[in-house]
Amino acid sequence: GKGSFDDGDPETTNLYVGNLAPSVTEAQLSELFGKYGRIESVKIMWPRTEEERARRRNCGFVSFGSRDDADDAKHAMHDFEIDGL
Repeated sequence: GKGSFDDGDPETTNLYVGNLAPSVTEAQLSELFGKYGRIESVKIMWPRTEEERARRRNCGFVSFGSRDDADDAKHAMHDFEIDGL
């Protein structure tokens, strides 16, 4: 899936990661984003309803230890594709 970002809070260390294929795991996100700094947490928002499952796309959040690391990851990973999706 392709990631996107929100510049709403200039101090946040959380990155929104959207359009994730259902096969993408939190471990994969941690490995991919971990190249850019210390990760505090990774959370994929798994679908809870039939409508959400029908979209066949998930989203999640990656939380970094510092804003600079989050910025580096945001710029490097924007439009990055995982698993060719």
